[in-house]
Amino acid sequence: MTFLSTIAALAATVQPSPSTLIEEWLTSLNAGSLEACRVFHRRAPWPAKADEVAEQSFALFRRTGGFTRVRDLPDREGRTEVLVRAKLIDDYRIFAIGKNAEGALEPSVTSPPRALLLKEVPVATRETLPSRVQAYIQGLARAGRFSGAYALAEGDVVLAKGAFGLAHRGFGVKNRFDTKFNLASMGKMFTAIAIGRLVDAGKLRFDTKIGEILPDYPNATVRDQVTLRMLLSHSSGLGDMFTPAFVEGSKDRWKTVDSVLPLFQDEPLRFEPGKGQSYSNAGYVLLGKVIEKVSGQEYWRFLEEQVFDPLGMKDTGAFEMDRDTPNLAFGYTNEPLDGSVTLGEPYNNLFMHIAKGSPAGGSFSTVPDLLKFATGLRSGKLVRPATLRTMTTLSQGFPDYGLGFQLRPLPSGGMAYGHGGGFPGISGELIIYPGSGYTFVALANYDLEAMRAVARVRMLVGDVISDH
Repeated sequence: MTFLSTIAALAATVQPSPSTLIEEWLTSLNAGSLEACRVFHRRAPWPAKADEVAEQSFALFRRTGGFTRVRDLPDREGRTEVLVRAKLIDDYRIFAIGKNAEGALEPSVTSPPRALLLKEVPVATRETLPSRVQAYIQGLARAGRFSGAYALAEGDVVLAKGAFGLAHRGFGVKNRFDTKFNLASMGKMFTAIAIGRLVDAGKLRFDTKIGEILPDYPNATVRDQVTLRMLLSHSSGLGDMFTPAFVEGSKDRWKTVDSVLPLFQDEPLRFEPGKGQSYSNAGYVLLGKVIEKVSGQEYWRFLEEQVFDPLGMKDTGAFEMDRDTPNLAFGYTNEPLDGSVTLGEPYNNLFMHIAKGSPAGGSFSTVPDLLKFATGLRSGKLVRPATLRTMTTLSQGFPDYGLGFQLRPLPSGGMAYGHGGGFPGISGELIIYPGSGYTFVALANYDLEAMRAVARVRMLVGDVISDH
């Protein structure tokens, strides 16, 4: 009997217990085969989600090398939960099966809560923090799960840093600590700070309405009701710039703010301005147009003169992908835009994303430059301290976003701030801890693996902050 037929026979068992289903789920995942995952899930009690869960399971295998069962957790609200540990990296998950609102069994995989994880992972101290961060990311790199660069700093002192993987697989070029990586949505911080500088200069208010700056904007509701604050906090009702026209068109068509605006400016709003929250790339493109109108400069020129050059961020900018730029990483992916999982070697994302970054993201930077950006924020060199406090305070009714910054609650109280970015072949995050002086940045050119590093570092830094 083949392995796949054995899996099929197991999955065909009539009404196995949730604990048994989880064991069979792990067996199919650990086989390292998408087909093995499909065989199990198509015969499990969730046929409507079978292929979706199978692809998610296989993607987990590719990232972790599979899992070993650590222990069963107490049943919670009718859910059977099992704590598992990844084979190739120091990471944990909870595999669970419970009933949904319709009473049908449904599988899920989640990260364990911090309190549970602390039982498996020793608490970090100020002395052990650098080595713990270094060891974790080195483990990711050894497992082929991190291709990029990172740094942990305290004030101006870099405590740990490194670079792993290849910037270009075809030519065998290695990533360096100062390699330029695509930032994806991390670039929204630059747009937000540009608005903040114009607010400090008295040229704008956060509650300025779009029509005051762009009286000819085609959408009357946006002109009359949407404010800069709404755009910055994703509460304007605007949608995305990645419309069918973008997906189907040549990516070198969208190199200026004015070229991107037609992708969404005539689209209906998702909700009444200020009455909801929905992540909006289009909103940040519109902010870029506001910056151009008020400053009288092209968006990237304004950033160069007002943000990058004053901080010495010489390796940051909208480097165009149809031009050769030294020391720039290409992105590689096994997870294309349609959410599927591809087999074999990753392929580059050159024809998937915009050829030149926009105010919504897609520019390039380096780990050293982003440390300079963090220092500029802390020091008040970019915007006034009061302006930064406004921008890094939770927007009313929103759980994790201020004005252009994602916010992370700290165990000791208060918020860390920064921004992440993700796209097929692009992953990164900057996170700034205002009270302790810690800053962490990770940039990667392979799918979303930098997020894994950031999640663990957040926990480790949280240990240290809580201990003081």
